[in-house]
Parts: sequence; C-alpha cells; structure tokens
Amino acid sequence: MTIDYSGFDYIKPRKNKFRHLVDLKNKSVGEQLQEINDQALLSKPSLKTGVYVFHSKINDMIYIGSAMDSLLIRKAQHIKELNENRHINWMFQMLFHKYGPDNFAYYILEFCPPELCKNREAEYIHDCDPEINIAGVRWNTLGMDLKSLEEQDKVRHDWFRTDAGKEYKRNTIDKKRAEWAKTKVGKDCIKHDLKNLGRRLNQTNMTEDEKINELLNWYMEYFPTKKIKKETLLKFLK
Repeated sequence: MTIDYSGFDYIKPRKNKFRHLVDLKNKSVGEQLQEINDQALLSKPSLKTGVYVFHSKINDMIYIGSAMDSLLIRKAQHIKELNENRHINWMFQMLFHKYGPDNFAYYILEFCPPELCKNREAEYIHDCDPEINIAGVRWNTLGMDLKSLEEQDKVRHDWFRTDAGKEYKRNTIDKKRAEWAKTKVGKDCIKHDLKNLGRRLNQTNMTEDEKINELLNWYMEYFPTKKIKKETLLKFLK
C-alpha cells in the first residue's frame, strides 16, 4: 500500500536537550545516547526495570518512557503496537510509517526500581523535552519545577483548563492532530484504531450504547466538528 505523507512536514518540533548539545559536545544525538546507555550497562544492574529512550535517527527526535515490569518486554510492546498500526502515540506511529523500523534506535537511560520508574521518567521528560512525547507540557514553561508525577498531572490538568492552556492545546496538540487526521495515513490509522477499539469493547460487558459512546468519544478527539452516524460506528463493533 502506498501511503500519502502529505501533512507530515507541517510538524516543526521543538529541539530536545541532546540536539541542543550536539555542537557543544561535538557528538551526535545517537553518540550522546549511546554513552548514557553504556554507563547504565556498566553499572551491572540486577534490576530489569528503568527508563528508556527511542531515537529517530533521521530527524533526531526522541521518545522517553519507563518500564515497571521489564525493559525488554516494554520495548517489544512498543514495536508490536507500531507494527500493528495501533500505537497510542500518533507521532511515534507516523514516524514509524514514514521512515520504517530501522530508523529507530533504543537506549537505556537508567535502571531503577519499579516504584521509582514513573517519577524518573517524568524527570527525564522535564529535563530532555522529547519531541515525540507530544502529550507532555514542559513544566519549566509554566515557571515551575515539579518533581513528582502526581504534582505534574495536577498542574497539567488545571493548566489546560485556563485560557493559556486551552490556547496552547488548540495551537499545538489539537492542531497537529487535526492536520494529521486529514492525511491518508492519518485516516488509515484512525480507521484501524477504531476497529481495534471495537474488538476490545466487544470483549467487555458494556451495553451497545456504552460501546458506541466510547467509540464516539475516541472519534471526537480527532474530528470534534465532523459528525458520524451511529450506523457507521456500529460497523466497528462487528
């Protein structure tokens, strides 16, 4: 299948920390991440959990996450979801579609106990400003220095309800998602995701109306002004 990537180039991402340090350190983003990965491995960890990063080698964008069960299993989950066209992060999915699996390198940022993974992930996101973590707001843009994930979630929720937060969301996350949803790859991904969501809903004890509402809520995230018929949504439950 030929995929139309028109609309992809409108994304003008911010620069993560490692891209800013390329000239200063005279090392590429990949070389910087490899050094961090090597340092983590030299610690001879007994732990199998921690914080990781995916690096898009073509454009040096990064995605940071954490694994509270197993780094190897979490890495495999990402790859499986990307291959099945159902990754929750649309920018990650789009980069995978455009450049292919060989474009991505995987590195371990640090090993840490499961109970610290989420907080350490949040701190890395705060410090490194990864472009592919599109749902995040860099907290120092709010004039704050928050360490706990709970604090960040509360501030994120409250801030997005302010005029400034609504404008930010409208001009960044919503705009990018709306533009992507108009492209052929976006439409294909959304249709595929609706089918997957329908299959998952069919495995629950929810009523048909409850399932329809779940599908509608998901659809409205991408097309808030475009109506869809109940009969159309029902097709994704069959």
